[in-house]
Order: sequence, then C-alpha cells, then structure tokens
Amino acid sequence: MGRRKKISEGKVMLALFTCGLSIPFVGLTKGSRKRPSSRKRSSGAPENIKMMLKQARETANTINTTKNPEVFFGRLGFLFDLLLELKKYEWIYSFSPKPSQDLKDLENGLEKTVFVFIERYMADTKSKISQMKTEKGKMNKYVTSVTKLMSAFDCADTFWIGNGKYPHYDDPLYTQSNYHVVKELFESIN
Repeated sequence: MGRRKKISEGKVMLALFTCGLSIPFVGLTKGSRKRPSSRKRSSGAPENIKMMLKQARETANTINTTKNPEVFFGRLGFLFDLLLELKKYEWIYSFSPKPSQDLKDLENGLEKTVFVFIERYMADTKSKISQMKTEKGKMNKYVTSVTKLMSAFDCADTFWIGNGKYPHYDDPLYTQSNYHVVKELFESIN
C-alpha cells in the first residue's frame, strides 16, 4: 500500500453544532504537496477535495440555521453523501479527523441534530404566530406548519436523491424518537 499524500492547504476544520456541542468534521492536514499520479488525478485531485470540504462546511451551516424542513433534510442527505465520498480518499490523503469518523459522529448525533431542528422550526412558527392578530389566523398557521413538518418527515429521503457522482446514503435521516415527537404534534391538530 502506498504512502498517504498530504496537502499544503493547511488545516481546514468544519463543525456541525448540535445542542451546543461542536462535532469536528473533515480537515486536510498540513504537509508538503506531492503531485498525485495521473491515474488518481481525475477524481481525487486536491481541488475536488477542497471543493467538497467547502460544500460540507456550507452544508453544515445550512443544517444548523435553516427553518425549512425540506432544506434541512435535503442538506442533511447531501452532507452524508459528501462524507461517504470523502471517506473513499482516506487511503490517499491524510485527513484530520478522518471522514469515516466524521460520518460515524454525524450518525451518532443524528437524533440530537433533528431534535434541535424541530425545536428551531417550532420556535420560528410560534414567533410568527405571536405576530398574528386573529385566533383563526394563528390556528391556521400552526396547522399549516405542523402539517408541513409531518410531510417533510414522511418524504425526508426524497429531498436529496444523490447526484450520481457520489455514493448515496440510504439510511433514515431521523430516528423513531424524532418521528414520534412530530407525529404527536400532528395528531394534536386533528
């Protein structure tokens, strides 16, 4: 097996903040740049990896800030796919930490991440409701928001179906505990 190549890019760290915790994501370690062989250059070039790292950082930021369920689940699926793709390059490049560990951390923190999103979404809904004047308008907004959230959970795996270039993450994007909370909200409006 060949020696791992290091990239001179410096250390790039991504963080997905979940319940106030910082989970480190993929970074390339400092080192001397070595020219990859021509057969490895096409898909594993450092430029592609840098692009994927940038996409992962932007995606983690979107996951942590969006109040739109479709965007949340779409970006979450995309982040899983990016980490699966980056994991393929662990044997070629030195990552700190490794994408496989980042993937494992994201899977282990999935329930918390989704709960934080549900809380953010419902807080935004309540904020919008508090600005409304009529009781009927407030009730309609609540019903519409909870219905949208329930629909997003039911279709979570369809918001990002992969792009054909990266491996696709096929496991659920939420846990049964997450779904149970949303289902209770939905049942409370019926």
